[in-house]
Amino acid sequence: ARFYRERIATLHAAPDDLPAMLTQEYRHFKVGLLLWQAGQEAAAGEAYAAALRTNGQRFSCLERSGATMEGLWSGVAMRRTIVSAQLEQARRSGGLNSHAGALLHAVLSAKGGGAHYQETLMHRLNASQDAQLIACRQQLRQLEDQIAALPQTLTDVTVFMKLSAMHGLLISQASVALRLAGLASVDLAQLQSSLGKHALIGFFVYTPPSANALAAAPPRYLRYCVHASGIALRDLGPQAALEQAVHRYRGALTRRSDAASAATLAQLLLQDLPAAVLAAPEWIIDPDAALHLLPFDALPDAHGQPLALSRSCRHVSSPWQLLPRHEQAATVAPGPARSSHRHHGARIADA
Repeated sequence: ARFYRERIATLHAAPDDLPAMLTQEYRHFKVGLLLWQAGQEAAAGEAYAAALRTNGQRFSCLERSGATMEGLWSGVAMRRTIVSAQLEQARRSGGLNSHAGALLHAVLSAKGGGAHYQETLMHRLNASQDAQLIACRQQLRQLEDQIAALPQTLTDVTVFMKLSAMHGLLISQASVALRLAGLASVDLAQLQSSLGKHALIGFFVYTPPSANALAAAPPRYLRYCVHASGIALRDLGPQAALEQAVHRYRGALTRRSDAASAATLAQLLLQDLPAAVLAAPEWIIDPDAALHLLPFDALPDAHGQPLALSRSCRHVSSPWQLLPRHEQAATVAPGPARSSHRHHGARIADA
């Protein structure tokens, strides 16, 4: 711990030295893992926090340099890895809820951060009145139309790869011109205020490090609840077991014999909810992974009745949707719907 604080924590990469930033971020993270495994939790926490700060700096540097969207997403993927280590340390020490606000802030910046960045970028690009950005926008639409028009039986992917590369290059150029200044963060106080009497129930799959090896442990689910008066985190256990219950329930629904599997799944997902969440007239669900496939409304409540009979449930793809936009609204000419970024869909979901 002393070696980390005296020899590693004092090193700082130049703001435009991307290789040094990447090295520094990785060094903080890996030494943080070793410190945690050695029982030095305070120093490990400092190392993880430093890794996250460096990750944010690296993301901004990538943005300024005109990196591809895939390069930017790699920064978000590493952020998710660092946050997973923070969550595991808090889970094992029983500190999930004593640091709930800080941990949730980190979780929401990692969950879908790349997708939110691109959504914000496209929103500002569509609203821009700059001549060069208008030309960029028109070129992007033409490329998207060309990609959407490719035959479904396409066997030679050369044309698709060429169009995709051109699309990515234009997105990178727009990113440099618009300067979004890195990953956005959710204002938790504003989010709580916007909920009113309702509650947000979200889920996050994280891959914890092993407590005694360099390999990662099996992924787990975290549940977070946000309401006007508080934030609560709960670990729901291994991803594999919970998702097996999800798929059993979906299979039972098609056979119309879902009573036992529904009760089991509801217990796994909704046990020990805060009183304020149970009293909320509406649940806003922010799922992750296989939970996107789950009809929450059909799950039974404590009395065995479908949730839809006692409250409304609606899904969001990100808590950002609950906050007002501060940017000028985009002005897009009316026309037929486009298959915008269809070819990026799987990568966006991963980020």
